[in-house]
Amino acid sequence: MVQKDAHKKGAIALFGAAFTYATFGLLIHEMAKMFGDVSQTAARFLVAAIIMLIYCLVKRRSLYLPVAARLRALSLGLLFATLIVLFTIAVTTTTLTNSVALLYAGSILSSLLVGKCFFKEKTTFSKVVAILLVAIGLAIYGQSLAALNMGMLAALAAGLLEGLGNGVRKSLGNYDRQVVLVHQFVIGLVALAGMVVLTHEQILREVSFWPIVATLIFGVLQICLGNLLLYGFKHFNVHLGSIILATELVFATVFGFLFLHEVPTAHEWMGGILIFGASIIAALNIRAPFLRKWRVKESATIE
Repeated sequence: MVQKDAHKKGAIALFGAAFTYATFGLLIHEMAKMFGDVSQTAARFLVAAIIMLIYCLVKRRSLYLPVAARLRALSLGLLFATLIVLFTIAVTTTTLTNSVALLYAGSILSSLLVGKCFFKEKTTFSKVVAILLVAIGLAIYGQSLAALNMGMLAALAAGLLEGLGNGVRKSLGNYDRQVVLVHQFVIGLVALAGMVVLTHEQILREVSFWPIVATLIFGVLQICLGNLLLYGFKHFNVHLGSIILATELVFATVFGFLFLHEVPTAHEWMGGILIFGASIIAALNIRAPFLRKWRVKESATIE
């Protein structure tokens, strides 16, 4: 019972993470008025790192992690920083909904490989059904994705990194989440600062009020997202968890319609509904209870 409750809470945390992720596209558009692609990512990491360091200082949390955990936290910081830059490029060069669709096409593929290779996750009934629904949903949704451009390739690459990052998060599930986030944001900030220097990107285009507000909100949301992902993947299968995160596609489609005037087509709605259904199946984890009940009834009928 305790394990089932933890499993449900993990699923709820991942749904919350998907909703949080979906807000990022809106904030990226607002921040793009003030920052370049890499520098706006660095600004968000700076806000998150400062908040987390102050929190740990006030709470007198030790920032110590064992060497192996520290290396994984640092790798997570590098992965997350890189994928956020790639996703930022995608959102600023193509539509929000197309960016998210390709992000999760890559994420679901790479998380399947990570789950199989590193966590020996089994192929279950609910996983097969969820994968099929996601594949069909992406195929229907992706009719508009035939001609790949730089933004779409960036979104796909971000998805591949996201799947790897989910595996790292699962491996860090037994450590203090706040301490892991400090390491993640600090190393990510250092890496992003290096990218800004190497790319000679213009850091500030023009200073204005709402992009600054968006930056502060984004930094806080990244902390919330980090906690939700670490908790969610601690209690949930890596691949099925990535499928639940794909519900961001539905949220992003709605947000894109409401705030960015991106009108979804009929096949985008159909694909989104199928992906949302796959996520529900993954969250309920119906494989064993459903099959056992069906077999018991079948045996009773035969007798």
